[in-house]
Amino acid sequence: MKLLSENSQNEGAEGKKKEETPKVRSRVWMYTQQILNLPFDSTDALIRRVKTIPNLDKIAWIIHDKDVNKEGKKVSPHVHVGFTLTKRTTISRLSKILNDRSQQITCFTKRGQSVASSTKNLMGYLVHHTKEAKQQGKHQYDPSEVQANFDYQSYVEQTEEIKSTADILDEYANENISRSEAENLLKLQGGATLARNIKNLDQIDTYLLEEKCKRWVKKKEEKGDMIMVSWLSGFAGTGKTSFAKHFAEERGLSYFVTTSQNDPFQGYRGEQVLIFDEVRPNTITYADLLQICDPYLYRKNLTARYHNPPFQSDFIFLTSVYDPLQFYNSMNNVKSKIDTFEQLDRRIGMKLEFSYDQITQYVYDIDPKKNRWIVEYGSSYTNPYAKKGLGSMFTLRELQQYGDEIGEKEKNHQSQPKQTDD
Repeated sequence: MKLLSENSQNEGAEGKKKEETPKVRSRVWMYTQQILNLPFDSTDALIRRVKTIPNLDKIAWIIHDKDVNKEGKKVSPHVHVGFTLTKRTTISRLSKILNDRSQQITCFTKRGQSVASSTKNLMGYLVHHTKEAKQQGKHQYDPSEVQANFDYQSYVEQTEEIKSTADILDEYANENISRSEAENLLKLQGGATLARNIKNLDQIDTYLLEEKCKRWVKKKEEKGDMIMVSWLSGFAGTGKTSFAKHFAEERGLSYFVTTSQNDPFQGYRGEQVLIFDEVRPNTITYADLLQICDPYLYRKNLTARYHNPPFQSDFIFLTSVYDPLQFYNSMNNVKSKIDTFEQLDRRIGMKLEFSYDQITQYVYDIDPKKNRWIVEYGSSYTNPYAKKGLGSMFTLRELQQYGDEIGEKEKNHQSQPKQTDD
């Protein structure tokens, strides 16, 4: 039976088909054939054969039974099988595996086009959701009619949101999508597209953070609201950082935890809660510490290796094994007559001492007789954040058991087939 024009078009380019040659190598392909002309007993048998193709990754298929030609006549029912591979192969090799002519197999990649973009076009054409298919008035099939070895409907929904790289950057600049959403949309266009636009996203980040900071500072200055600064002291494992994180999470506030003593603010993006974790006397100057802790200094200068981020946090938690007075006394190059402890003390709105059992609030005062600072303790609360017991210690047997468990999971993951069986 002679194939109708529907089956002889290049559906990767969605135009006229050029004769494929055995030299073409690609990872993105489509097989198209009329149901009556299948070289197999059934569509199921065809799919079983397609699944034998080496390095198969994604596979999706649908029977088109509602198409019409240019004259408005119904086209014979035919099957489209779109599939991607983890390694490139040739059309002649696929022709042998599928036991059909090379004319029934279409390469969906073009020169300069990423695998991600080619895959998007391939999967979109299965339901005629591509731009040219819509312009040609082709029947729009429902994604639920497609069978696949992956979540096809979710994939189509995600990729159909993509317009162009410029559109994605515009959406991010207008704050309609988050940074992670922008990166995911760019990634769907291909890893190279994402890599090329990381710098663009960073530049937009800088602009957005600076604009957000201007609004934040203006609001603070108009209302005169203070930045709430808390100092959490105690031994390691007493739950200081966990307390600060829980405070933010319980209230739905964004937070940033410093992760490096050398470059603590790298990655800070103006989160509502700043957790300056495990601060030590030798990692910050007294002047910088006073600036960070000043509750009414809104225009703080934070330094980072690649970009100095504008400050805009409403809460600051400093965690340390030192309490503020111990911290002050341990700092080098502090001139006690000029750089007094009182300057730091009056900036810190709340001081909490953490033990493994309790959290105790305290304040400093001056002993008038001895003219020195003393601690006055206030209310205490049960500490649910401490890591009690042996903490991170484990036995040799526990190490071996955990290693075996992780190794077994990795083996199962590697041996798991990427396509489903009938």
